[in-house]
Amino acid sequence: MSDGVLTRAIADLERAGIPLAAVLDPAQREDILRAPGIGRKAFGRLQDAAINASCQTQKIYVVKLRLTPAQFWALVKLGGMEWVRSKIDSEGLDP
Repeated sequence: MSDGVLTRAIADLERAGIPLAAVLDPAQREDILRAPGIGRKAFGRLQDAAINASCQTQKIYVVKLRLTPAQFWALVKLGGMEWVRSKIDSEGLDP
């Protein structure tokens, strides 16, 4: 699919009053596919464009942790990754 088709699909999405980020919401998939000019291929390209746009605003790193089962469940009870992020942020360390 050419960039022209993607540009047209983004324009069709905007005419329908649907923000690009909405293509990442599974609950809105069927509504978006019913919008004029949006087919399944265009929808896939729109999803790629939305992911790329969200990644450009903030760099994200994926980190793997090795935990025992007890440590894993403790992490879940503490709040999971949100808790880890808040603990790191509360240290106030600059990169």
